[in-house]
Amino acid sequence: MTPAAPHDLVVTRATLADWPVISAWAAAEGWNPGLSDGPAFFAQDPDGFFLGRIDGEPVSAISVVNHGPDYAFLGCYLVRPDLRGHGHGLTTWKTALAHAGSRTVGLDGVVAQQDNYRQSGFRLAHRTASGSPASLPRARRPPVCARPGPPTCPPSPPTTAPATPPTAPGSSPSGSPDPATMPWSARTPGASPATA
Repeated sequence: MTPAAPHDLVVTRATLADWPVISAWAAAEGWNPGLSDGPAFFAQDPDGFFLGRIDGEPVSAISVVNHGPDYAFLGCYLVRPDLRGHGHGLTTWKTALAHAGSRTVGLDGVVAQQDNYRQSGFRLAHRTASGSPASLPRARRPPVCARPGPPTCPPSPPTTAPATPPTAPGSSPSGSPDPATMPWSARTPGASPATA
């Protein structure tokens, strides 16, 4: 069977009733959506969640929640694993990102998508690490970068495994936090969007 093309994808606003699909996909990726995340973010911006569907079936999701006139946050960027690599994510991304208008947009990204984020005008602002605060040695706590403007982050220090493995999601199989899994980025107003 040939996968559906991006032009077969219909991206519409999601509703709170769609949240179980989105949160289940996120949990399947190893992310940890909170039980109240959906209702809280939908209350903040009821128009900030999007689903891509093919023949009525959800295949992609994203949120771009506006938090005021100057800032939005992008998250829940997901495509069903069996339909990745066909442009559905990029189509959903572009549709949803327009919802932010001229706001600065932050996101909590994944390493595998960093080049795509850059193509959409995002830049690395700082890295975060997963795990309990007690499990992160002081040297592991990443620097915070200034936004907007050019990146001002110093290089991250070398990492060592903590003595006590964290139990939070985002840990590597060895038990050490994986700070590279969650780089924060920001797209500033006027940044060039992806053309791919």
